[in-house]
Amino acid sequence: MTDQRAEILLVEDNPNDVKLTMNAFKTANLANSVHVARDGVEALEFLIGAASSPDEKLSERPKLILLDLKLPRLDGHEVLKCIKSDPRTSAIPVVIPHRPRSVTSCAPTRWAPTVTSSNRSTSSNSRNRSATSANIG
Repeated sequence: MTDQRAEILLVEDNPNDVKLTMNAFKTANLANSVHVARDGVEALEFLIGAASSPDEKLSERPKLILLDLKLPRLDGHEVLKCIKSDPRTSAIPVVIPHRPRSVTSCAPTRWAPTVTSSNRSTSSNSRNRSATSANIG
């Protein structure tokens, strides 16, 4: 999608990961518009566009950026530095997705919450809240 008023900027060069992310959004009934940038330069052009000075206002900013770190032309670390050093974009939340190298490396007990009498209701409520907060904005 190439909506200039995108609410989510997905910066990802791997077409399979783009498809996976878009399918996850669809499955979660996420209705926010998404713009996909295939590399770091394209991401910054989308965010900052022709504005050359930090004093120039940006027309529309996304509400969230999903940023892959391994990108062609300009890597994600540099993109992140540019985003966070520009006062016009520094407040935009940036999420760096991470995929474990293998599913077997994630032992189920590592992900199970520790339940004690003092946090029993809190841990399950916060887990339920995070699973249902799919809409952005």
